[in-house]
Amino acid sequence: NYLNVAALKMAQNNILVGVGLGNFTSKVEYYSNNSEVVRFVQPSHNIVLLFFAETGILGLVVLGTSIYKMYFKNKASNFYHLKILQEKRKNWWLIIVLLPIALLDHYFLTLNAGMLLLVFSAVFLTESD
Repeated sequence: NYLNVAALKMAQNNILVGVGLGNFTSKVEYYSNNSEVVRFVQPSHNIVLLFFAETGILGLVVLGTSIYKMYFKNKASNFYHLKILQEKRKNWWLIIVLLPIALLDHYFLTLNAGMLLLVFSAVFLTESD
């Protein structure tokens, strides 16, 4: 879809730091060949592309590092115990449910309810007790 193409062009032209959080919709008309984009201004429906366009590689690195530390380094001394691994494995259902939504729509980054769901999911995934 043309919004994803615009997101990729935005990310390529602003590779290091992106166009800024929340600036996708104000910049999309400069990166899209579709004349209808101005009438129906909305973010890309893929949050990975949207986040990359708005924050660049630097934002992806910070996000990836945060996720790694939050999930894999949480209680690092206990991570390798079998009980912890089994509990972590039980939480994959949440990722399996939320990932398709994240790849098909922008709710997790643009709506308050979506952001709350994302934060609560992250907290749930990091719980190991």
